[in-house]
This record gives sequence, structure tokens and C-alpha cells, in this order.
Amino acid sequence: TAILATTWLDEEPLRRVQLAGLAVAFAGVLVLIATRSSGLSDGGASGLPGQVMALAVALLTAFSAVYARRYLGATDPVAAAGGQITASFVVVGLTRLVAGEPLRLGAVTSQGWLAVVLSGALGLSASFILFLKMIVRHGPTATLLALYVMPLTASLLGGVFLNETITLPMVSGSILVLAG
Repeated sequence: TAILATTWLDEEPLRRVQLAGLAVAFAGVLVLIATRSSGLSDGGASGLPGQVMALAVALLTAFSAVYARRYLGATDPVAAAGGQITASFVVVGLTRLVAGEPLRLGAVTSQGWLAVVLSGALGLSASFILFLKMIVRHGPTATLLALYVMPLTASLLGGVFLNETITLPMVSGSILVLAG
């Protein structure tokens, strides 16, 4: 995010200490990838394709935050969230049609609709509105700093509640990422 923001948003160039921090954080990611430290059993998301996809998600998240700062700063966050949820609904519906499984709205129970509405309104929309407001107020790099603690928290909770394995390379990589 910091590199994208400095090139695309004309923010001040990164100083040497900031570049060193990025290098340390990236070294932590490389430790996690090289040691295949995911806490999961072999295969699936713990394999290289899963880790490459995780890096792609990180890159796309960084891109979306910088894009939002550049082009959506004056957009009403509620309108943007509504557009996002509506577009997602349309994409899911079209995907189901292409897959040969039309979306039957009547097949969804009232309890199911309540779950969809609450998840969309409270979970996705509220978080997206807060996300956009934080980007406008603090910038994309500062906004995404909170994401650094999510993998560490997920690993700790997975270890405590799901008996997932927490390894020394996971701890070392996490420390490097947080230190960077």
C-alpha cells in the first residue's frame, strides 16, 4: 500500500527507514511462505497456490484502498457501499445462471433473507462505510495497518479454539511483519 500510494497518489517518497521496514515485513512473509507455515494440514490453502492467492488478495486490497482514496474520496460512503452490495448480488446471480443453477429467490427462507440482510447491512456495508471514511481521513496506508494484526489474531484463535499448530516459523514471520 505504501509503495502504491507514493506512486499513484503523489504522496511524499518513502524514506530509507520506511523502505527498510517494508523489506523486514516482506521478509516475514517470505519466512511464512518458505516454511509453509499456515497452521493447516498439508495441501489446500497451505500449498503454494493458496499462499500465492493470499498475496494476490493483499495486493488487490492495497490497490483498492489507493483507488478509493484517489477516486472515491468525495463519494458518499453509504452510496458506495450500496453500489458494492448491489453489484455483488448481480454478479452472484449471473454466475449462478452461467453455471446452470438459476437463483431462485423464493427458495430462500425468511430466516435466510434476514441473515442476508443483516450480514449485508451490518457486516459488509458498515465495515465498507468505515473503511472508506478511514481512507479519506487517514489515507490508505494507515487504514490498512489494522490488517497486519489479523493473521496473528487468527493464528492465535485457531491455536486456542481449533487446536491448529502454531510453529516457530509462524511466530518468527509474524514478528518480522509486525516489526516491519
